[in-house]
Amino acid sequence: MGVMENVEAAKILLIDDDPSIVELLHNRLIRQGHQVLSASTGEEGMRLARSLPFDLILCDLMLPDQSGLDVLAALKAHGCEAVVVVLTGFGNLDRAMRAVELGAYDFVEKRSGTAQILHRIERALQHSRMLQELRIRRANLETLSRFAYEVNRSLRSEEVIELGVNWVARSVPDAAVALFLRDPPDLRLRLRAQVGLPRYLLRASQLAWTHPPFPDGDFLDLGSSPKGRAGRSPLLSRLRGDFSHLRLQSLRAQEDELGFLVLFLRHRPRYPQPLAELMEGMAGHLALALNNARLYEMSRHLLTSLEESERRYRSLFENSLEGICTVVNGRFTMVNRAFCRMLGYEQEELVGQPMTAVVHPEEAPSIVSRYFRRLRGYPEPNRYETRLLARNGSVLQVECVVNLRQDEGKRVLQAFVRDVTERQQLLHKLDRRNRQLASLLGVARASTHSLSLRDVLTNGLRSAMRVVEADMGKIYLLSRDGRELHLAATLGEASPWWNRSPIPVGGYFSGRAVADRKAVHVLDSRSEEAVRIDPTLADVPSHSFLIVPLMHAGEVIGAINLGRRRIGGFSHEEERVVRAIATFVALGISNSKAHDRALAELRRLECLRSHMHRLAQATGSQQVLRILLEGAAELSAADWGLLATLDGGSPGSYLPLLVYENGSVKNIGDVRAWQPDPDLLHHLQLGGIWYGNAAGTRRFELPVAEGLPNCAVVPILSGSVLKNVLVLANAQSDFDEARLSAVQALVHHATAELEKVELLQQLRQSEQQFRQVFDAAPDGLLLLGKGGRILEVNLRTLELLACTPTELVGKTLDQFVIADAAGQLSLWALPEAEPDEFTVQEVEIRRSDGKQIPVEVRAVRLLGLGEALWLVLLHDLSERKRYEEALRREKEFSERIIENAGVVILGGSDDGRLLVCNRKTTELTGYTREDLADGRWRQLFWPDPFESCPTTGQWEKWVPAKDGRRLCFRFTETELRDASGRPVGRIGFGQDLTDLRTMQARLVQTEKLVALGRLVAGIAHEINNPLTAILGYSQLLKASLHDPQARRDLGNIERECHRCRRIVDNLLRFAGVERAAKSPLDLNALVRSVLELVEYPMRTENVQVELRLSPDLPWVLGDEAQLQQVILNLVSNAREAFGPDQAEKKIILETKTEGEEVVLRVRDTGQGIPEAIVDRIWDPFFTTKGVGKGTGLGLSVCYGIVQEHGGKVSVVETSSAGTTVEVRLPALRWEDRPAGERNPSAPDAA
Repeated sequence: MGVMENVEAAKILLIDDDPSIVELLHNRLIRQGHQVLSASTGEEGMRLARSLPFDLILCDLMLPDQSGLDVLAALKAHGCEAVVVVLTGFGNLDRAMRAVELGAYDFVEKRSGTAQILHRIERALQHSRMLQELRIRRANLETLSRFAYEVNRSLRSEEVIELGVNWVARSVPDAAVALFLRDPPDLRLRLRAQVGLPRYLLRASQLAWTHPPFPDGDFLDLGSSPKGRAGRSPLLSRLRGDFSHLRLQSLRAQEDELGFLVLFLRHRPRYPQPLAELMEGMAGHLALALNNARLYEMSRHLLTSLEESERRYRSLFENSLEGICTVVNGRFTMVNRAFCRMLGYEQEELVGQPMTAVVHPEEAPSIVSRYFRRLRGYPEPNRYETRLLARNGSVLQVECVVNLRQDEGKRVLQAFVRDVTERQQLLHKLDRRNRQLASLLGVARASTHSLSLRDVLTNGLRSAMRVVEADMGKIYLLSRDGRELHLAATLGEASPWWNRSPIPVGGYFSGRAVADRKAVHVLDSRSEEAVRIDPTLADVPSHSFLIVPLMHAGEVIGAINLGRRRIGGFSHEEERVVRAIATFVALGISNSKAHDRALAELRRLECLRSHMHRLAQATGSQQVLRILLEGAAELSAADWGLLATLDGGSPGSYLPLLVYENGSVKNIGDVRAWQPDPDLLHHLQLGGIWYGNAAGTRRFELPVAEGLPNCAVVPILSGSVLKNVLVLANAQSDFDEARLSAVQALVHHATAELEKVELLQQLRQSEQQFRQVFDAAPDGLLLLGKGGRILEVNLRTLELLACTPTELVGKTLDQFVIADAAGQLSLWALPEAEPDEFTVQEVEIRRSDGKQIPVEVRAVRLLGLGEALWLVLLHDLSERKRYEEALRREKEFSERIIENAGVVILGGSDDGRLLVCNRKTTELTGYTREDLADGRWRQLFWPDPFESCPTTGQWEKWVPAKDGRRLCFRFTETELRDASGRPVGRIGFGQDLTDLRTMQARLVQTEKLVALGRLVAGIAHEINNPLTAILGYSQLLKASLHDPQARRDLGNIERECHRCRRIVDNLLRFAGVERAAKSPLDLNALVRSVLELVEYPMRTENVQVELRLSPDLPWVLGDEAQLQQVILNLVSNAREAFGPDQAEKKIILETKTEGEEVVLRVRDTGQGIPEAIVDRIWDPFFTTKGVGKGTGLGLSVCYGIVQEHGGKVSVVETSSAGTTVEVRLPALRWEDRPAGERNPSAPDAA
């Protein structure tokens, strides 16, 4: 789209089938200078929109042939870029959202008034102009992008000028372009290029000017008279005949003004701002390209002088005696010969490499950190020392002097390097000697003060590594048999080849050092000699090692092994220091082992004491054997143990009984018996202990688990008989005599405990036989002594009395007999009866838990036992009593079923006697049993006549309650028969259908309202269109007339139109066309806000208002305006219900919660509602007010709003003393309320 379109009025298309609306909008838009076309159908409107360009389209929502939304969708699908505004007689939120989704800019209701419609049209036109400018700017951006690419491709000034002027001319058609530049040396303006200039302007442009010959301005209008000297120039006067406007744009590169770009326009642009932006952008790119071309020409002159300076600098750089290097972006860019000689590299090998390639790895992080901190401007020292790595691997200590400079826009780091290695080596040697002395002192102190073997080994190894600067270290200790070395401590590298264990004495380098009792040096682990001794070293990197034996009291106890990751070995001075450290480490190891042996002996004694104490508390032989096996394993530090017992069926054979493994004792199942070797068996029978290694285990075929070479066998004798054998095994250490002595002491103690346990078991067995007979009796048995004291009871007695033996023994049976029957039981107070003569009584006894049970008591006196004893038998009668009680309960249960049934159960005999009447009947109707006697039940609930009703059947009947309410019941009847099956009367089962029938009546009312709502929604659109036209024309006439009477008449017309519109709004709201915008609301707050609106009329009419608002009332979900309207209508109707001369006028508003509903009650003390019209007050257009005082829609709208909110509204009470209207709404859950909101505090009164 071009940027040079002429200024013209907006083109508007109006699509509407209402002639009055079309004529009204057409006249008003024509007066504002717009071009307006109209169409009465959607098809005609789409044809015009496709054939002509429009800035704005006004489309009605309801057209004769199709919907306005369909027209909108078709226009957008065709690619129409015009702004669309949808007009409608009535609308709702869903239609507005649908129109916006289809691409409409606005959704306007006609009833909003002519001024509002015109205001919205003006906003839409502004939006259309904004979109047009946006499209032009988008095209300008593409033009600027291509322009910048073209003019920046060339570095020649003449080509840039020609390309730039031609591009501007093509981008702005029907215009002339001229480019004036300031040329050196006088910097006067001269014409360098033009397109479309007239001849007189070309002749005038051949001159040179200090200032532009044209005035500067934003699209200067040549038809007006510009002020100033430039405005009065004859050249400007001649331009007015050919051009209408002029634009002067300066060319600036940074702070320099290069010239001006002049645009001569024959018409004023329709959109001047996008054109001005395009001119500024092109001028900026053109100035940048011209500046780049000039800089390129200047750089060519400077290049030769720079090359000569570089040759002189190179000569000084290469011939310097100190090392010099330059670094850019962390890489070497230049190095001189001295620097290369110092490190052993060629210049070509270092240039381009990162600077960390020659820096020691430990110094690299600090060098890199200093480099980047210096680049960021942080203060860093210019002189410092560091370490470099030469090509041959040697480390050089150097001193660096560093400075930072700029070179060709880059930040270059230049360093002067001097070798100070020899000086640092002397200082390092002195420091190492000091550290060796400090380490020796630390090891000596740790060896004499610490008793922990781990601390002695770790501190000694760490000190040795620190003294000789070793990378890795380990300490081996000699095994007890002196054949192997086991790894005890390690620091540094942890690879398998380094941490091998165990090592045979004499094998590898560590074994040789121990065997030869002298230090071993390994200069290179990859050498042939080293690989021959230890072949595994062939696969690892080169190292050097030093192995020094650990000696104490002339004996070797281990070795210390130190290693480095470089070849060359350790010096004799380092060996001497390590030997001194090894001496102190060996002393610390000896002290630690002696301390460990003492602690082990104390632990064994404590363990022996603990297990002896457990054996003394054991109650069975199996428990004694388990404690013995567990204690023997712990005392001997065994990993595994076995206890076998003598097999009675096979002499000399032992069956494994218990096994100890994983720290616990377990039983052994069915396993094969063990036959000990005769020599071993003879040794054990003599009380001897055998212990040995794997060879002895194989010889005697001991039943030991695999992988446990060390074994010990301990006998357990009972007199001279070997009854049990204890086998212990260990994987690591051997059994010593100290451990086995402790085990033997525990075995002696356990043998004595076994003998004691066997005697106790024999006594318990004889007692248990008697108890089995006594406790097996099915009834309770008590043995009573002198004075009736209880001596013994069986298990059944304990169950009957719910007591323990300790609670019964020593007491009398009188203590368990209930108080009123205690005198009945006095068997032991009677004169002595004949033996074997039973006395029988029935009494009630009270158990210890408080429960009473009936029992039968049989008592007999026993003679011949040295004293008088009574044997008492207690037989439980609870089961018999329980059956008797069950029969009684079954009868009561049947009666309770009838009494508590959820339906009405009513019946009687054929002669009118009332036989059955449950509680549900009296609760629903309010009648008592006396009220329904004498045949009244038949008159109320049975159809007339009673005798003609079938004995079985169903019927439905409305029954008057005692309080006057009417209840609907559906009855099902059946016959009453006696035990012999003879009919004795009738019984009916009634279901309460009152709520169901009431809901059906409400449903009919709702269906009537829905039908009326559909009718209202259909006519609302047709009413709104003429109302809008009448209102618009009345406003126009009122604005044009000056006659006061005519203006008053027009005001009456306008007021009545607004009244009609309010009626239509109420109809639409009643019909549910306008959907409620629901949100969480506080009903108490809504009640208070409504009372503030009616406070004045209430006060003037002497109406008292009392509030009974619940403080913890839940919130409701609803539309605030609609619920306020409901409350306002109910309060207004209550205010109008008072008579003109009524003395007391009072309105009570009450809120409360019932279940999951919020209840609002509006109660007045007025004249009440007549009973005949209570059911009609919710009908639309029903009113009892005079003509012009009401529309009859108030309560109908309230009914519709409450229904829309999922609630109910009804008249719950009406009489001559007043009316109560109740509104029920669903309560909002607490978690759905807005955060931070609270209910109002305690209720107040107004």
